Amino acid sequence: MQRKLRHYLLENSYKWVTAFVLILFLTACTSTPPTFSTLPNDSTFPREQALGIFASAYETVSKKALNFLRVEDIAISNLQGLSELDGSLSLQDEGNILTLRKDGKNLQSFIKPEASKVEEWAETTLEIALFARETSDSIAGKEPEEIYNSMLSNMMSSLDDFSRYADPSKAQNNRAKRHGYGGVGIIVAKETPNHRVSQTFPNGPAFNAGIHVGDLIKQVDDTPTHDLNPHDVAKLIRGPIGSKVSLKIQRNQNQQLLNFDISRKKVIRPTVMVTNNSGIVTIKISSFNKETARVLSKSIKKAVAYSTPPPKGFILDLRNNPGGLLKQSVNISDLFIAGGRLVGATGRHPLANKSYRANNIDLTKGLPLVVIVDGKSASASEIVAATLQDRGRAVVIGTTSYGKGTVQTVSRLPNGGELTLTWSRLQLPSGYFFHKLGVYPALCTSGQNIQAQDLIEKSITNGDNFASTITEWRSVGLKDLDQRKKLRGKCPAEQRMGSMEVNIATKLIEDSILYESLLSLDHHGQALLR
Repeated sequence: MQRKLRHYLLENSYKWVTAFVLILFLTACTSTPPTFSTLPNDSTFPREQALGIFASAYETVSKKALNFLRVEDIAISNLQGLSELDGSLSLQDEGNILTLRKDGKNLQSFIKPEASKVEEWAETTLEIALFARETSDSIAGKEPEEIYNSMLSNMMSSLDDFSRYADPSKAQNNRAKRHGYGGVGIIVAKETPNHRVSQTFPNGPAFNAGIHVGDLIKQVDDTPTHDLNPHDVAKLIRGPIGSKVSLKIQRNQNQQLLNFDISRKKVIRPTVMVTNNSGIVTIKISSFNKETARVLSKSIKKAVAYSTPPPKGFILDLRNNPGGLLKQSVNISDLFIAGGRLVGATGRHPLANKSYRANNIDLTKGLPLVVIVDGKSASASEIVAATLQDRGRAVVIGTTSYGKGTVQTVSRLPNGGELTLTWSRLQLPSGYFFHKLGVYPALCTSGQNIQAQDLIEKSITNGDNFASTITEWRSVGLKDLDQRKKLRGKCPAEQRMGSMEVNIATKLIEDSILYESLLSLDHHGQALLR
């Protein structure tokens, strides 16, 4: 009996095996099987550079980003940027396998490294990018930097609104704005077909050489400028500190050109403009670079010591100020406050956590201070306004500000590009976070176009409403975005460019009782009696 059973199994096993193979074959025919990759032999692509860029980017984001992300998630977001270059490409994530697809059909499959392995994910990223470049005509024709830009921009924009990638050219410009550059100290504007000098920096090389606002730049060294854009003209004018540049200038429509041979110096764009009108010192700050606080400190000391008549008070105009360096905003707040807490920053990385305190000197000697903000006042400018408001040092007027309450750190990549990465949130002296909320003014000018006195009286009369709003403003939850949006609607963010706010600020400084009335609202919820 057993012998017959063995004979039966042997005789039929060949049929079962044949049937099983046939089933596998038929199943395979119904879908495209994954084909595992072997690295394309593309000698034109700078592999070592690409590996360094991807590894550096993954290391930076995984360790420093405000919110924790796995290296795997960062890398996949980076790879999805390939679709920006070729919309027919897509990446399918299937457990331990990534499959590159074109027009919905599988091209190649790749085994995923461990979720936290930086170097391995950099290698996998390069492998997939090279296959995409080999397969796609759109990507094959792109320079490596164009591929990096698409991938890294997609990766950074997926994090939040303020994280971004800058290619080497943009990164160089960013560094120049923050820290200065070798140049002659002018701003160039396009006026077809010419390039006009729209601003000369005081005591800069061009100013000292005699170049005027309105002059037309016809040639830089041996290069005519008529076919260039202002950015290209500015690049020609910039160069190593101490080197010389030759400018051919046309002035007042005269046909004869003026020649200027100028030595380049380190140029840092001016951000502070100070005027004194009958003792009212108005300080306009356009942005925050590495020189802003130093220049402002010097200007305040000069105004206090030498102005005639002596200052009655200060107006700090931060409208249309997009911000800049965090430390500069701290240093500027410190100029007006004698001791105590200023602002704090909290993040995941140990170096992202900061707490700043003021020195014991108020350079303005406690004189009245009015800060003007609008819907374009962001980041560092909001820190200054909110800190001075929280500490009871200034009356803030204008509209609700932009609401950017996060800090970015800048990391340089091997190709000279930069990652600007959100890594901490800002917390004000009273304890609240102003991200997606902004700074709420004691006197709101949104949609207003009435006399200064009338608007001041109206704000004092509505003191109880302001006190109630500012209390809620400082207590609303960080994640309660609906309520934050609702609160912002009480004084809608607007761009304000006229003289109305300066007139109101002047009126407040000239009338100490009005000033103290608005200053007291933050703390008592009602105005002082006249």
